[in-house]
Amino acid sequence: MCWSANGAFTTHPSNVAVSTNDPAVFKCTTNSTSSDIVLIGWYYIAAGSPSLPRLFAPFCVVSDTSVYRTESAAGVCNLIVISTQLTNAGTYLCQDGQGPYSAAELVVLGNYIIALLYADLIIACVVLSIWHKVFTNHKYSKVHFYRATLR
Repeated sequence: MCWSANGAFTTHPSNVAVSTNDPAVFKCTTNSTSSDIVLIGWYYIAAGSPSLPRLFAPFCVVSDTSVYRTESAAGVCNLIVISTQLTNAGTYLCQDGQGPYSAAELVVLGNYIIALLYADLIIACVVLSIWHKVFTNHKYSKVHFYRATLR
């Protein structure tokens, strides 16, 4: 793609954390004054991916309108992830023309994270319960057990 604008960012996209199925909004504004065409493009790098950024919204136009939509005006291109899924997590970058990128992270919180935290808590409680039984049935008292765990 070849365009000439190199506007300075006046609004950088911010990091966003949302639950699955909630929308996520990234705002990107530059001081570009071109009223004919919005020169801002959006790039994406999937979470955990070592790949290069993938351009998916050149000139503030998205091709996959079931996942993304944009709001645009002169020097403005806001990107909306309509209903976030775990696969939408990653780094989103906006660029005005051939200028520098401005990046933000999208973190998508799903039920799996809550389930894992809950499972870890249950495992920790079971382990502590077993240790408590071992130490209280042994020659150590409860006081020694708690001191041992605090060291």
